[in-house]
Amino acid sequence: MTAAVLPRRRSTASGLRPIDARRDLAAVAGLIETAFAGRLDSNGRRMLREMRRAGKAGWLGSLVAWLFLPAMAPPQGFVWEEDGRVVGNASLLRVEGHRERWVLANVAVQAEFRRRGIARRLTQACLDLAWQ
Repeated sequence: MTAAVLPRRRSTASGLRPIDARRDLAAVAGLIETAFAGRLDSNGRRMLREMRRAGKAGWLGSLVAWLFLPAMAPPQGFVWEEDGRVVGNASLLRVEGHRERWVLANVAVQAEFRRRGIARRLTQACLDLAWQ
């Protein structure tokens, strides 16, 4: 009898999908930091640190994000994935106290993936979600 251990295959998923706080927060934080480098204030940098911490903690982190990161409670929006890597993000945030008002935030795409219509598709998906 012979046994072999196969290496775990990396995801080759590509395209648009809803954000999953359990697995995407750290990647989205890195994307936002890169895209908005030099323009983040102290509150923005603090939010990124909290997103990274929550992202490292998996499902527990998503619960923490929901409890302590009001702008992300619960995180809504979309990411764009290429070969299993998050390369784009658009966040959709409900305006507190206004059930039908939303803010589209942090539309960002990694530099090497720009000019391919990714930001447009992320934005459209958020608009469609808001209209629903």
